[in-house]
Amino acid sequence: MKKSSKAPPSLAKKLLEGFVHYDDEFNILDTLHDLYNNKCETEGKRKANIWYWRQVLLSIPKNYYSRLIWRLVMIISYLIASKIRDLFTFRVYSWPSVFLPTRDFQYQEQTI
Repeated sequence: MKKSSKAPPSLAKKLLEGFVHYDDEFNILDTLHDLYNNKCETEGKRKANIWYWRQVLLSIPKNYYSRLIWRLVMIISYLIASKIRDLFTFRVYSWPSVFLPTRDFQYQEQTI
């Protein structure tokens, strides 16, 4: 006998698709769909819908938090790498730039 596949709430599914990063989208959606089908068979469609909505609403803040942390780590590592590069490129002038923010100004000679 073939299992009948029940569809999760469409609005919740579209909401999750909009907030989940595209690399994780198929993995998360497939797993939630399988668990939703199991909940439908064991506990009924109403409880499965409530469970699905709860999972969707709880996953959105966690997803944004992890993306924010990842972006901060990347920005910090970029800043550290650029300071190290400056240290090796401009040995004499780079010690203050390690501790102080710097701007690159180019001297342009004006002709009259």
